Amino acid sequence: MPGGIINNRVVLEERERVKMSELDADNYGQLLGEIKQHIRSAQYEALKAVNQKIIALYWDIGKSIVTRQQGETWGKSNDRLHT
Repeated sequence: MPGGIINNRVVLEERERVKMSELDADNYGQLLGEIKQHIRSAQYEALKAVNQKIIALYWDIGKSIVTRQQGETWGKSNDRLHT
């Protein structure tokens, strides 16, 4: 990710050098495409980070359940209901 930040900073610096009045239709389209790609890339990175946190949360919840099930009485009441 740090490399991506440096590359994005370079792209932004290059864009700042080009004045809007100097942009023709082709350059505008290219700039717009780069901005859209930058947004999509940031959204994807955010999605991955959220998914990692959610997976870690579910893993911790599952671990807590298993730990309590291995205790003396937790979860035993469910066994009585089935007999």
